This record gives sequence, C-alpha cells and structure tokens, in this order.
Amino acid sequence: LPEGEFSYLFQNWSGRFFVRNAYGDASASLVDLLRVKVSVDSLESMNLRMAADVEAFREQQPAPPAKEEGELLVLSADATGVPMANRGGQMQMAYIGAAYTVDRFVRTAQDVLDEVLRKQSQKGRPRPRPRPRPQFKRLYADMTRPAADDSAITLDGRVGVFSWLAHERQTRVASGSQPRPVICLMDGEHKLWERKDQLLGEDVVEILDFWHFLERLRAVSKLLCDTDAAAEAFVKERLTRVLNGELGRVIGGLRQMLKKRRLKKRRLSKRRLSKRNLSKKSQATIQSAITYFENNRSRMRYGDYLREGYPIASGIIEGSCRLVVEDRLDRTGMRWSLDGALAMLANRTTSLSDDWNDYQTFRITREQNRLYSTTT
Repeated sequence: LPEGEFSYLFQNWSGRFFVRNAYGDASASLVDLLRVKVSVDSLESMNLRMAADVEAFREQQPAPPAKEEGELLVLSADATGVPMANRGGQMQMAYIGAAYTVDRFVRTAQDVLDEVLRKQSQKGRPRPRPRPRPQFKRLYADMTRPAADDSAITLDGRVGVFSWLAHERQTRVASGSQPRPVICLMDGEHKLWERKDQLLGEDVVEILDFWHFLERLRAVSKLLCDTDAAAEAFVKERLTRVLNGELGRVIGGLRQMLKKRRLKKRRLSKRRLSKRNLSKKSQATIQSAITYFENNRSRMRYGDYLREGYPIASGIIEGSCRLVVEDRLDRTGMRWSLDGALAMLANRTTSLSDDWNDYQTFRITREQNRLYSTTT
C-alpha cells in the first residue's frame, strides 16, 4: 500500500489531470471518469508529494540511446513569470531549461533571407527543405527560493537550471561514438549568460537567438525610415550584411546614423523639425539596440553557424516557457505559493519531457523501499 490514502493508480490518474488543467477541472474530470470526488486541497497536497522525488529521478536518469540521438547537443534557458499569492498576484520569475539533440542543418544566408522575408513560396524558388526534428527534448524548471535547511541562504533559480544543463551535458555529450558539439542558444539576458559561463564553461558554442536580433533591427528600421518599403529595404540590407559576417559594419553604420540625426536635431529649430528627426525615446531605443548587438557580437557569427549546420533560433525554449508555465501556472486568476509552484513545475516538466511513466515507477519504488524494506 502507498503511504497516503490514495492508491498509486489513482495518484497517477490524478497527476495526469492536474499537471494539464486547473485543480478544479482535474477534480471534475475524476468525478466524470470514476465517480470519485476528491477535493482541490487533496490534489494540491498530492502535487507536493508527487514532486518530492523528481530531483533524485533526474540525477540517476541515463542518456537516451546514442543511436537515436542527433549530431548536436543544444542547451537553452529562458525565464517567464508566475503569479504569486504572497505578492498579491505579482510575478516571480520561473527559469526554464531545455536540452535536446538535433542533426546538422546546413543553410545559406539566402535561405534565411527567404525565410525571414517570406519569399520561399515565390515562383521559381524551391520549397524549403524539411528541418531535422529535435530528439529527446528534456525540460527543467526552477525558481529562486530560500534553502530548505537555512532560510537565510537564497538559492538562485538560474543556478538550478544551469546545474541541470551541466548534468545533461555530462550525461549526453559523450554517449555516442564521438563527442557531440555543444551549443548554448539563448536571448541576450546577461544574467543567464553569466550563469552559463560559471556552470557550462567556455568550450561551448554560444549563439544569440536570431529572432531577438531581428526584432531589434526591425524596431530600429521603423524609427529611421519613413515608409514600410524603406524599412523593409533597410532590414534586408543589414540582415544580408550580418549573415555574411559584417556585423561590425552594421553597428558602425547605425552609430553614424544616430550621430547625424542628433546633430541635425540640435541645429534645427523646433518648427523646422521633420518626422525623420529622433525623439529622445527613439534615440534611446536605437542606442539600446546598438549596445545589445555590441555586447553579443561574439554570439552573432550567423554565417559560420549556418555553414556548420547549427540552429540559430531558440523557438524551442520559448515554446517551452509557454507550455510549462503560461499554459498551466499563469491562467486567469491563478495565484501560487512558492512550494506549490515549484512542485507543479517539477511534475509538469517531467510530463512534458515524456518521462511521466518512468518517474511514477521510480518514485513508487523509492516509497516502497522506504516503507517496507528490512535491514539485517
């Protein structure tokens, strides 16, 4: 028998419901399916107990079958907010990590331009090749919290995520006949890159998410160009340069344009200012983009990455933030305790990593050994 009042089978079914839907909806589904009424409080307690062995499960988890893995190991991290009860619904960051392998996908700068500018369906152009599918995607989530044995010590959720990524790297990078190249693919959040340096080391290919770069470039184009056509031409020209390894020239050109606009604005009276002159807010936006590009310069060698077949977009981790947090923990009206949020993150990432069944077997075995094992 289990330690609690609910059978292991009922716990399994209940968990499958509440990791996907709100506790109230999970309770209603159990009534419809089994004609068994279980309270929301009972499901919340079950969530806490069920998550207790997730860390131990992950520590002993072996690498996936080497022959089924991809050629590259990709590690990524991001953050998104969870509404907290003790903050009146204000957000606390949850940090999400993703690890997966994928085969190389060699492309050219023109391939990326066609995709970005949506010209791949033009007559005379071949259809884009299908992308390799990520293999054995595993997810992890953590939040900054007090240490269990000393509340004066704060555990950084980013450290938790990158410690797990380091474990995934150690487990999976050498599981094949040859070590896999390791790629860290993220947006420009400097604190995440700091934790990467501390816990993953330097022998990792660092790549700034291409779409974050493009988003900033497009924002700059709208401030510097008067028409949509001019903005599109602006983006295309500079994107081509960056993909061909000319990021330094693009940064220098943006600096010159910003400098000229500032000079022009100082020389003209307010009456004579045209809409092409920049407000202080617009100047700050452009300067922020320039700084962003400069700080991430070493991570924006997109031409090299394309030739090596490396991924350059972090859609998987951004999608994972939505799947892990937004689709379950950030629904309308939800408020979480820290313990409840951490437990749900642990259980939900286990489910989304396709490890649910293995984990249930693992935690049941641990509990049975603890309850019934005998020592001689």
